[in-house]
Amino acid sequence: MQIILFEDKEIKNLYPITLTRPGFDITCGGTNLYNLAKKYFKASPISFIVRDYIKQTAEQKYDNPKLRGQEFLLINASLEPSIDNVREIKKKTIKPGVVLENGDRVVAARLEIKKTRKQVLELGKVQKTKVKLFAYPWDIIVSNKKILPDNIQYLAPKLKEGLYIGKNVDVSKNVVLDTENGPIYIGDNTKIFPFVRIEGPVYIGSNCKIKTFADIKDGTTIADNCKVGGEVEASVIESYSNKQHAGFLGHAYVGSWVNIGAGTANSDLKNTYGTIKMEIDGQKIDTGLQFLGCVIGDHSKTGINTSILTGKTMDVNCNVIGLVADNMPSFTNLTPKGATEYYLEQAIKVQKRMFERRDIQQTAADKKLLADVFKTTARERKVMKVKKGDVKV
Repeated sequence: MQIILFEDKEIKNLYPITLTRPGFDITCGGTNLYNLAKKYFKASPISFIVRDYIKQTAEQKYDNPKLRGQEFLLINASLEPSIDNVREIKKKTIKPGVVLENGDRVVAARLEIKKTRKQVLELGKVQKTKVKLFAYPWDIIVSNKKILPDNIQYLAPKLKEGLYIGKNVDVSKNVVLDTENGPIYIGDNTKIFPFVRIEGPVYIGSNCKIKTFADIKDGTTIADNCKVGGEVEASVIESYSNKQHAGFLGHAYVGSWVNIGAGTANSDLKNTYGTIKMEIDGQKIDTGLQFLGCVIGDHSKTGINTSILTGKTMDVNCNVIGLVADNMPSFTNLTPKGATEYYLEQAIKVQKRMFERRDIQQTAADKKLLADVFKTTARERKVMKVKKGDVKV
């Protein structure tokens, strides 16, 4: 049996997170769907079907073998990557001809290639399931905290007193690792500097640096190759991102290759204590959440002492100095003197410099992805009246 991870039309509701990555590449609960499926379905090759413009960069990161054999298990790429969800799908799809749905979305289907598409639709037995699919960006933040304890237990079954420490990990003196309310996972080659406090459940990936006086609170996932300091609570930080200095990040999602400047803080609670609304494709949606911070897309940067209001998004490749009071479309510079377009050529140069700092070669596919996102998001910049011209400080 071969696993196929597929994106459905709802993938756009996860923008800006999925502007530059497939749904299965979203980190949540200490892992992502591709890596979780690879670990759980050990003997099954994993392929994927994604939007054309992100296929090349996805294949740089993940194997995508050609389809072989006759039986396939299709799994929605927006599946919440919890071990419980994967187990439930396997349990419900033991035999071919089963389709699992949540609402009007297909969660998973086990099919035989020898049947035609029409036969599959006629013969497939549809079952309703409560297995969760991500619908909006805030779902990732909420799910991350919820699924962390069980996922850590699955990823590191030999926890000792709620703690897993990988190979070549350096934990300095005067570090507090508090597992009273949940487990802590620290990946290989990670360094925890002095006077750090970590309160589980927390997942910290490999090759990370948790800087002096960091306060990493419960419900936080930090992916591989990150540098993190200051206060972080109930947040997801994707790989190769830096938040090294004092400041607050709470109930937030931060993409890859993001740099958060010293003193940057986001609000995750309204002064009215009411629920927070987030704007999706021009429509304001009540999240029903009292705590919700920001969502920051890949390659974005904040200057020192930047403030971000509750429920705001900074899309892909944004550069901000000051106050983020409204959503920022991709490729936007924002200063107290206004918003200007972040030129594509400059974005490609900055990406190359960041990659080189981590000994990573920028590829033609990397540059093309930025160009495609720049073109795709032109309408959003026009709607927000982002002007062309140099940054004004």
